[in-house]
Amino acid sequence: MAYGGVSLQDTGGTVKLRRGGTYIITVPEEHYVEMTITFRSDFRFLPCLLGIYFEVRDGLNQSANLLGMICEVYTKEHVFRSSGQDMYLKSHGNPPETEFHINYTAKPMNITGFYSFIDPFCKI
Repeated sequence: MAYGGVSLQDTGGTVKLRRGGTYIITVPEEHYVEMTITFRSDFRFLPCLLGIYFEVRDGLNQSANLLGMICEVYTKEHVFRSSGQDMYLKSHGNPPETEFHINYTAKPMNITGFYSFIDPFCKI
């Protein structure tokens, strides 16, 4: 589980929300982070009105590239993917843990090797 201010060398888990919490998720080398934020309530516009939003960045800190900021939502589920093994998440406001489910997984990076196929009928 990812807790505020803690970096984990993990393959997956759930983020336990805290008020104004900052979460750094680190997965093993040769993997990237896939994070899913699910809104459990049918009143998905409510977080915006209450000043609750999430900031998701592709890296270790607040200066990393912004992947997205979620406040007013039109879908119940948002998926973010990092370009490397680290992802930064910051919750703003006071998100009630029962309204949000944040899950992350380590996904293997696609390492493309050289693929050679020689067709015996092909004239070069």
